[in-house]
Amino acid sequence: MKALLPFLLVTATTIGGLWLSRSPGSPPAPSESLPWTPPLNRTQETGRRIYLRRCAWCHGQQRDGYGTNAPRLAIAPPDFTTDDFRRAHSKSVLIDWLDHPRPRPAWLCPNWGATLTPPERNAVAEYVLSRDINGEAK
Repeated sequence: MKALLPFLLVTATTIGGLWLSRSPGSPPAPSESLPWTPPLNRTQETGRRIYLRRCAWCHGQQRDGYGTNAPRLAIAPPDFTTDDFRRAHSKSVLIDWLDHPRPRPAWLCPNWGATLTPPERNAVAEYVLSRDINGEAK
């Protein structure tokens, strides 16, 4: 019985506090629906963090090509969120782009081969090819 007393005391205090926190006659707070975000696996989450730190300046935080530096570039960065991009570019192609210097016009993008480790380049490629924040391709 003594072990049950603290539990009952905490429960009664919590319920009483919730009851007293509402003003009389006020409706309960509406529940807000949040947009569904598909879960990223560990590799994609690592790629997301690297992408946001190194790539989003030009390619955009949403991977849509509208980064802070994009208006100053002579050639617009691609929109990674489209199905057309995903169909035309495999993960190995993206890893190759990160590994080696690219010919014009993509030479503006730095060569990350000397900066990122192979697992990091793999993670960025997986993140770039993952679904957009709404879980759907454009």
